[in-house]
Amino acid sequence: MTEAAENKIPYQSDYWNEAGGQRWLRNLERVEVMLAPIGDAMLARAAAKSGESVLDVGCGGGKLAARVAASVAPRGSVLGVDVSVMLIERAQRDYGATPCLTFRLADAGKDNLGSGAFDLVCSRFGIMFFADPPAAFANIARALNPAGRIVFVCWQDKERNPWMYGPAGAAFEHIPAPPPPGPEDPGPFCFADPERVRRILGGAGLRHIAFEPITGLMQMGAVDDALDFVSTMGPTAQPLADAEPGPRANALAAMRKVLVAHDTATGVQMHYATWLVSAARQ
Repeated sequence: MTEAAENKIPYQSDYWNEAGGQRWLRNLERVEVMLAPIGDAMLARAAAKSGESVLDVGCGGGKLAARVAASVAPRGSVLGVDVSVMLIERAQRDYGATPCLTFRLADAGKDNLGSGAFDLVCSRFGIMFFADPPAAFANIARALNPAGRIVFVCWQDKERNPWMYGPAGAAFEHIPAPPPPGPEDPGPFCFADPERVRRILGGAGLRHIAFEPITGLMQMGAVDDALDFVSTMGPTAQPLADAEPGPRANALAAMRKVLVAHDTATGVQMHYATWLVSAARQ
């Protein structure tokens, strides 16, 4: 057992150290391709500079953290944190030898990250799962130095993200849908409301809070690849795994029909919408 495994973090760790982490790892390369334009936009807005100290919250497999490390080298540093043992171990395996980069199993929402330790905090979809968002962002804000800044991306509401809920909606005509989360429950869309995010960030002492919509077409690959992805990640993954063979086959056929309707010469393309959020200590 690794040191990380001996120090599992409660709450979201149950999901991300079990089915959620396994599904993410299974789809890791595919996810990186799909989310690349969004990550590019975030890194461009963050504009990490040589010599800066950076915290990547929810670093996953570590690819974005490695890119940031290249920007701050040779005198800077990047710390990638995640609550998932298996994702941290994958990040260490793939990028552990990257100069200026380290990984740590940690919950950025509550663990001690070091007071005033960072010039920049960034996150690509790693900040929507905190049990207590106001406390979490207060903790993250404490980790910024007085001139520090934060840049992250989060999803807009699900109606603007048919790439995720179009196929899922078709599936749920044939298999039971899980209970919908509340609008402020931890989950992919809990930061869709800019006013809520403003309240949380402002309450943490952050200023100059800004939102930039980043929208486009999610490049989901060939129909078979896209179907494999949407049936093993996201809202349909567990319901499909639990379904009886007949309803499961019907659900997959319905999902395929949605994807085929969005197939193009370069693969399935469906709309996505995110917020690129930035704020600063001063």
